[in-house]
Amino acid sequence: MKKTRNQILKKIKEYDSIIILGHQRPDGDCVGSVLGLKDILTTSFPKKKIYAPANDSVSYLDFLKPRDEELKPEIYQESLVIVLDTATKERIDSKYFHLAKETIKIDHHLPVDNYADINFVDVNAPATAQIIVDLFLYEAVRQRRV
Repeated sequence: MKKTRNQILKKIKEYDSIIILGHQRPDGDCVGSVLGLKDILTTSFPKKKIYAPANDSVSYLDFLKPRDEELKPEIYQESLVIVLDTATKERIDSKYFHLAKETIKIDHHLPVDNYADINFVDVNAPATAQIIVDLFLYEAVRQRRV
């Protein structure tokens, strides 16, 4: 897992454009993970373009920050795409996911479909949001920021 964490953090640092996706009919873990990761990356890398588009929503989560509109295919072609809380490729909430230069999957569900270039799945985590927090605490400790 340590090796995969390092790969993910390296890829995030490499790209100037990052797109964060979740699954269709998102639940709280999905939306919270996507918006949380967007805030972490925007704060950590203010010069990067960080997007969190959504085509699908559920009304009970309308009180959360609105997500970005679907992006043009050209943006995907130059971006790293990080898909959160989504076990299978068919449930990804983007029709342009496959155009990404590289992809990362971060999830806590049983591994059904390893659709990304880097697949980080921790079935012991109760939520993807916990994996996101753990990933960035790991990096902060590694850099002795905590």
